[in-house]
Amino acid sequence: SIIWWTVVEVVAPHSSSNLREIWSDYIDKLISIEDYDPRSIHCADVTNYMM
Repeated sequence: SIIWWTVVEVVAPHSSSNLREIWSDYIDKLISIEDYDPRSIHCADVTNYMM
């Protein structure tokens, strides 16, 4: 189960705009803050994580 949440966490921000919005709303409700890295930084972090 934790593996699937990791997959969703990594893939959702790079999916369709609808899924990104759903994921963003979920994270906002979960942690109640709106401090995000710019998308370019997030993409670089994900790439480094997957290598």
